[in-house]
Amino acid sequence: MKQIKANTTYNDMVGTIAFDFKKGTRHEFLDYAKERGIDIKCFEPIGFEVYCGENNFFYLSFFCIDLVIAEKYKQENNGRLPIVKIDVCESYKNFEKTFKQLNANLLLNTVDVNNLDYIKKIK
Repeated sequence: MKQIKANTTYNDMVGTIAFDFKKGTRHEFLDYAKERGIDIKCFEPIGFEVYCGENNFFYLSFFCIDLVIAEKYKQENNGRLPIVKIDVCESYKNFEKTFKQLNANLLLNTVDVNNLDYIKKIK
């Protein structure tokens, strides 16, 4: 898997996002996954997807390595790992309490980023 890309219905704007947990530790992420019902002995969380929209629509999914089939899968697929996406129940208000910082950088989907040079910030 090269990259897990975010998308919406129309993808009017696309880009990247970065996220910091309050304490900034891997254990904090694993604890959060366990609290949401992920069995970390069977599924190793490696990331998550947040999707929100109109009318307070919000959902959260975890990207996990399927540890149950990982060894056999790796042998049969040139060392690649099996990733699954697990939907969990979460509210935005509770999710918001987990992070220290969230930064999204988005550009119109019609912009060719290979043709741009970011030269300075103007205040």
